[in-house]
Amino acid sequence: MRMPSCVRNPIAAFCAILLIHPAGAVQTPDTTSDTRTTFRVVAPFWKTNQGFSSTLIIRNRHKKSPATVTPILYTADGREVRLETLELAPNSVQELPLAEALAAASEWARSGAVALEFQAPNAAAVAGYALVMDERRSLLFNSVFRVGYAGGGSKTFFAPWWLRDEGTRGTLVLFNASEEQLTVHPSVAVGLIEYSVDEITLTPHQVKEIDLRTLLRENGLPGADRGLLRLGYDGPKQALFPALLLFNEKTGHSLAVNFAASQEPNEDPANAVYFPAVLVNHPDPVLGFKSSLEFTPHALLGNTTSEFLSVELKATFELPGASEVKSVTLPITPLAPLETRLVDFSTYIAQGIIPEEISQVSLRLSYQGAGSDLAAHVFTMDRSGDFTFSMAGLISVAPPAMTPFPGTWQATDNRRCTSKISARKKCRRASR
Repeated sequence: MRMPSCVRNPIAAFCAILLIHPAGAVQTPDTTSDTRTTFRVVAPFWKTNQGFSSTLIIRNRHKKSPATVTPILYTADGREVRLETLELAPNSVQELPLAEALAAASEWARSGAVALEFQAPNAAAVAGYALVMDERRSLLFNSVFRVGYAGGGSKTFFAPWWLRDEGTRGTLVLFNASEEQLTVHPSVAVGLIEYSVDEITLTPHQVKEIDLRTLLRENGLPGADRGLLRLGYDGPKQALFPALLLFNEKTGHSLAVNFAASQEPNEDPANAVYFPAVLVNHPDPVLGFKSSLEFTPHALLGNTTSEFLSVELKATFELPGASEVKSVTLPITPLAPLETRLVDFSTYIAQGIIPEEISQVSLRLSYQGAGSDLAAHVFTMDRSGDFTFSMAGLISVAPPAMTPFPGTWQATDNRRCTSKISARKKCRRASR
């Protein structure tokens, strides 16, 4: 049974906030240079109607210099609304509830995209996301600010998707961040076959929302529950910002799936992405979760190529009382061309490959080919599907050490609030 949300103001309940850069685009901000260039980073989705609230979480990552940040809202009809400029102290975080900012600006818009305009040594000096949530229905999405995607010259994007049950819906959000018209050419691969979809035109700064189930039904795929979405477009580079939101309004399940941009093959075809501290089994009590909760990691993998793709999954964990960490390879057969596969780790747990007594595991996902040959989204989910945490992948030359789960919990008056940046946040009464 789904419980009501835990706090009237969940942002105020966070006892700490951790901001990390989007997966695959890790940058270290210049903390010493006084050089300033104007940058604009974009998040494609915000909403303050139909039960949703949106709050901008903005961090100045520069350790010495303050930052002046101007939020710019782009409405569903393509208008630009500049909000009041914010002053951020060095190495600080500010929150901006959009409903309050819109009211102060006497603005009636209720959905669209958002950009942050600021001056800094580089675009990584300011990070953040739009936290979009519906407390009553327990839906939550993080719309991360990006200057663009890895492989900045690319005009093709991929995202695997999974409709968990018949009540799960999907919304594809497309934002044109440029001053020119864009023509988007979508296609969807289901059952190893790719189907072209009618092209979509976006005027300058326009935001469009497309219902995924309607798109599937209109193309003769009403029963499809997983597949691979491809978006190509005509227009300027770094102009299209997509988002794919999956949700079930009755169960509270919600998931914002990562997009991958097409890339040219590297000289070294080896690709590895690390996912540290993925919750598994019963979480450590110190994190504040109910002991009855049980998490299972999942990997949603999409082969974007016309060839078989071999993928390796390695899990690293520390057994209770052990002095050393242990690594195991998780068996997974090659992905067929255009295949989308949901890897459910409950199989590995049942086989004893992942022990039942551990509470977190670090994952290494690797494959040979271009960086975009595999579109992947890793998340962990409780049995109800209500608690769903997406994991940010890190591209690194060496695997990161085992670290605590990157979030914080607060428990007061029989209430708990979980916080996870670039992932999921959920506030619930402790008495589930």
